[in-house]
Amino acid sequence: MPSINFNPKAASIFFVNYIICISGFLLISLYSCNEPKELILSPTKSIKVIRTKKLLNPMLIHNTENGELFIFNAPLSKCEIFNNFNSETFTIKKAINILHEFNKVYYHNADSIFIFHKRTGRFKIIDINGHLVDSFLVPLIINNTPFSIYYNSSHNIIYHNHILYLTVFPVVSLNDFYNFPIEIQFDLITQKILSHHLKFPDNYIVGREWGGIGRSNAKCLGHNGAIVHSFSVFQPFLTIRNSKIKLEKIKTSKYLMSFPPEYYIDSMSNDSKYVFGYAATIGYYSDFFFDKYRNYYCRLVAHKNEIDRLTGVVPDYLDRNWSIMLFDHNFKFLGETFFEGGKYDFHHLLFTEQGLWVLSKNIQKINEDYLYTYHLMTYN
Repeated sequence: MPSINFNPKAASIFFVNYIICISGFLLISLYSCNEPKELILSPTKSIKVIRTKKLLNPMLIHNTENGELFIFNAPLSKCEIFNNFNSETFTIKKAINILHEFNKVYYHNADSIFIFHKRTGRFKIIDINGHLVDSFLVPLIINNTPFSIYYNSSHNIIYHNHILYLTVFPVVSLNDFYNFPIEIQFDLITQKILSHHLKFPDNYIVGREWGGIGRSNAKCLGHNGAIVHSFSVFQPFLTIRNSKIKLEKIKTSKYLMSFPPEYYIDSMSNDSKYVFGYAATIGYYSDFFFDKYRNYYCRLVAHKNEIDRLTGVVPDYLDRNWSIMLFDHNFKFLGETFFEGGKYDFHHLLFTEQGLWVLSKNIQKINEDYLYTYHLMTYN
């Protein structure tokens, strides 16, 4: 049987080299895992949206499953469908007229476009061709209290597994407002309310609150079907799975130096300059999205701004600085990207397989056409 010669010195050198290699690999791995995630502007990728009339305060801009652009033009009561993101210019393909009584639209997919009235609870479902699919009524008087469906320009409505998730606000005095739950789960099969739950967080108290900005909130359908809520002046996320509510403690934006912000003075509600100035200057969490293509949660941060002390001029809402915080599917903080104010309209973010599309604040007019530009941002 052959003998094996053991050389202690050679073994020692091998062991040291092995440890150095493993340590280096671990350091590289740790660095790459902890490297902050950022959104990077693509200098060459942008898309023009051509419209013959200026788009005034659209209530919804959405990218469809086919990569088309869907816009609800509220002033015209019209849904407009443009061509897809593979082209350099969006041009309109078709338009669907909406009855004036249905003043809100939620796009789920090409077969399920929800149009509704926020106060009556009347809903119709149409397809991409405008054909009626279904209609139903969500009762908005609950235990003798009237409610109104809250819906901003992003996504306070979710439709998942035949359940419609709605945010509803009580139509009561401010003194009673925070005593009521604000979320409804409505079953489209039985056409009944399954649950009325989730009040505003405990830091919302009459006399110590933040006006309409404070009451703005957003939710999204997140990882593994979780419903995740983000409130504008409340730091944690709230997740709901299987009817159980969980508080997700997360990192604060490094740009919100004082949080929560100063309280709104309710006695000044009739002073329009104060109301607009307050909304345009306080720092808060503006919106919330889930990037399903990369399993990232994105929290939009509106930075604190200042009124010009010499002129008293209130800055435009979009002229403040902004940032986007990124979290993984377990709510681990990944990074925060800063954006200089006045360049982008962050009301309408579109996520695609390519990355995040952000609308330019600058609108060009060429002859009779208005050109809106979307810029692509990718993750590092």
